[in-house]
Amino acid sequence: MMKKATAVLDFGTSKVLVLLAEESAYQKVTITSAGMAQYDGFMNGEWNAPGDVTDAIASAIEAAENKVGTHIKEVYVGVPG
Repeated sequence: MMKKATAVLDFGTSKVLVLLAEESAYQKVTITSAGMAQYDGFMNGEWNAPGDVTDAIASAIEAAENKVGTHIKEVYVGVPG
């Protein structure tokens, strides 16, 4: 059984990445899972294909969850600048 994990969602220029991590000994962080999904990115502060962003997020979260057999309830989000 996995300890309490922290989930991070990051929007890159061409992919959505979800990382699950937990604190291990000596205040180190261990990445326990990752999920990724391609998407069309963003330009000038707007999504290139706004209708596809939700699907990419869901796919990346599902991939990360399936690797460790858990359900993500909270996530920290990195928003593109």
